[in-house]
Amino acid sequence: MAKRTLDDDTPPVDAETAGDTPPRRALTYRTAFMESITEADVRQIVTAVLARAREGDLAAARLILDRVCGSQAIADWPTKAAVEERVAMDQMLAGFARLD
Repeated sequence: MAKRTLDDDTPPVDAETAGDTPPRRALTYRTAFMESITEADVRQIVTAVLARAREGDLAAARLILDRVCGSQAIADWPTKAAVEERVAMDQMLAGFARLD
């Protein structure tokens, strides 16, 4: 660490946290997450969310459909394909709601 003088207003720099910015921390966290989760974990999570969707949980259904079909914002593009996708999504959600 550099020697400080009494008129130096800059805070000391810790060598361990130098350059530790929020984007770098986020990358570190994402890397740790990706190294920690297994394919079996992902399958178990998807199976649980699918089960909730089949039971009529609309939030779970939307989560699955957004991941598989694309987010609702993308489906709202004013194109014929987007309109058809939106109609199909609404029909699938209605089908999940009828499973009660």
